[in-house]
Amino acid sequence: MAFNYTPLAKIALDQIVNFGRDCTLKRVTESTYNFATGANDGGSVSSETIKAVVTNFEDKEIDGNLVQRGDKLYTIAAKDLTAPALNDLIDDCKILNINTIKTGDTALLYKCQVRK
Repeated sequence: MAFNYTPLAKIALDQIVNFGRDCTLKRVTESTYNFATGANDGGSVSSETIKAVVTNFEDKEIDGNLVQRGDKLYTIAAKDLTAPALNDLIDDCKILNINTIKTGDTALLYKCQVRK
């Protein structure tokens, strides 16, 4: 018998809604080159308001390469949200790394490292 992880996803969402802040997630679709027309087919940007808990990285995590001073960590509830992608933007900061916290096949949280 499989365990139903949906209630855990709802708990994560409820906690982030209660303690998080409003953020803007912009999904960026890159333009692609169309060989038939010889031109770029335009990319697009769509945005939505989400709730996230925003934290700084600890000094011991900052290595100057993968994690730089000023990088932020956005923790976002995964329930009812399409997974963010690299190069999407949160509060006009570029997503550099995404760690999906999941149990079984159910995503609970997305932890996104962002940089201005």
